[in-house]
Amino acid sequence: MISEVSEPRGPNDAWEEIKCALVVSSSSLSPAEVTARLGVDPSIQRTKGAARSGNPRLPVVTNQWIWQPDMTDGQSMDIQLDAIWAALSPRASAFASLPPDTEVVLDIVIFHRGSHLRLGWALAARHIAAASALGAAIGVDEYDYTRG
Repeated sequence: MISEVSEPRGPNDAWEEIKCALVVSSSSLSPAEVTARLGVDPSIQRTKGAARSGNPRLPVVTNQWIWQPDMTDGQSMDIQLDAIWAALSPRASAFASLPPDTEVVLDIVIFHRGSHLRLGWALAARHIAAASALGAAIGVDEYDYTRG
């Protein structure tokens, strides 16, 4: 898969929907404290013990500060990642000063859609370097919603 979202063109086409975010999880820092340290407001914040939006019977198990690019559906992986780095890379020293129990993860979620599954993609070295500069691990989830 090339790191761009492709649109379906016919009954035998396949395409991907891609969502990227940088997630800071912490047992000791609330989302508000992460915001104060980083100087950036999150797109989403979840507090430990709060009800989950997808399953309200299960509580959130750790504080989460999540920054996502403000984009419409269909944006390529590269464009989303470039937006994350543009917003957050200037704060690399603030990320480095987060407490040891804090986990920073670049979260990439890919939904495969259409008539068949297309696998195989690569993350550009510049994205790996930018994630590393923020102390971020890289997590990828892929979901098969193809009809084939």
